[in-house]
Amino acid sequence: KQRDLIKLRRIHGHILLHDTQLFARDIIVGNALVSMYTKCFALSEAQDLFDNLPLRNVVTWNALISGYAQQGHGNEAINLFKQMMDEGVTPNEVTYICVLKACGSKGFVELGEEICVEVTKKGLLRRDIVLGTSIVDMYARCNMMNKAQEVFGKLPKHDIVAWNVLISGYAQYGHVHVPLQLFQLMQRDGIKPCKVTYSSILKACNNTGITINLRILHQQIIKDSMESDIMIGNILLDMYAKRGMLEEAQKVFDDLKNRTIVSWGAIIAGYASQGHIVRVLTLFSKMVQSDINPNPVMFSVVLKSCGG
Repeated sequence: KQRDLIKLRRIHGHILLHDTQLFARDIIVGNALVSMYTKCFALSEAQDLFDNLPLRNVVTWNALISGYAQQGHGNEAINLFKQMMDEGVTPNEVTYICVLKACGSKGFVELGEEICVEVTKKGLLRRDIVLGTSIVDMYARCNMMNKAQEVFGKLPKHDIVAWNVLISGYAQYGHVHVPLQLFQLMQRDGIKPCKVTYSSILKACNNTGITINLRILHQQIIKDSMESDIMIGNILLDMYAKRGMLEEAQKVFDDLKNRTIVSWGAIIAGYASQGHIVRVLTLFSKMVQSDINPNPVMFSVVLKSCGG
């Protein structure tokens, strides 16, 4: 990104040096530069350019709003949206999607609901699944799952992204049985789960300790070729270890292509909880040899298993 930013600054400088009127003649060039600055994470430079452009349209505004929203600056994105409205620029679907993301991250439900009303009034909710899913996501992030479910039901179709947004929303706030029901409904609807789906389901079950047939779910993950994903593998490993199913936990651990400190911590904690001191020390030694630095939690687990 730094190399791209240096090239971008050179292009921008060349334009300012050799054709000072280009931005006044060609709005596309200004829009492209604003967008490229945001993609290089140079938001201050994108803002400076934006402020000095003689020509701006909805694409210009979207480029900057999107940059702020994507990089976690929700307040700035929302303030820019309000400024855009004050200047009489009509937002489009892209604008709404970006602002809804900012509303969800900052909990600005009132603005999100205003956008939802406007989108519904314009008939966009039933035409644009990406925009509709963004509304579902906004409500889900604000823990308004009834509203999220209501908007989900109004979407013209349900793709994997829409299902994942709803499932993860329920899972995030402890509604474990609902994600499992949605997981079944999604498959009946002909949608194949992806790693995001499985991670949401597994995290929900793991965090609440709900009883599920973990082996059956694991087999489905293998069938869908998701077992090699490090995030899913680590969650499965942790779930097996916490349930004392050490043989299964060890199998998942052995099959992981890339082991992180989370992987090592889960398997070591599993053996420690069952009093397998020799195995704990052996694994700890192998972890250190693998250039994984133990953290304080890991030291605590090992010391407790040794009676320290």
